[in-house]
Amino acid sequence: FLKKLLRIFKERHKNSKKVALSRAAPKASDFTQQRAVRGRALTEIEKAKNTTKSRIRAKIEHVFGIIKCVFGFGKVRYRGINKNANSISVLGALTNIF
Repeated sequence: FLKKLLRIFKERHKNSKKVALSRAAPKASDFTQQRAVRGRALTEIEKAKNTTKSRIRAKIEHVFGIIKCVFGFGKVRYRGINKNANSISVLGALTNIF
């Protein structure tokens, strides 16, 4: 029993993000950055892909930074789907104006 449990734990740990993503959404793309490991540096193609992903992430994170810091929405309160959807729409519009 213990050997089986350890084997399952190792399988879950190994590439767990990729496995979880493929199970949850089989047609989804994985946009996580590639990491260099000991003894294997990133290739130029992987570095270019990471740079592109970082540029996209920076644009998205900037919007959330404005919403959290400028408008003071650092904490989220769950008040219902309709109210939250309305407040997100208004925040998005205000962020575009800002």
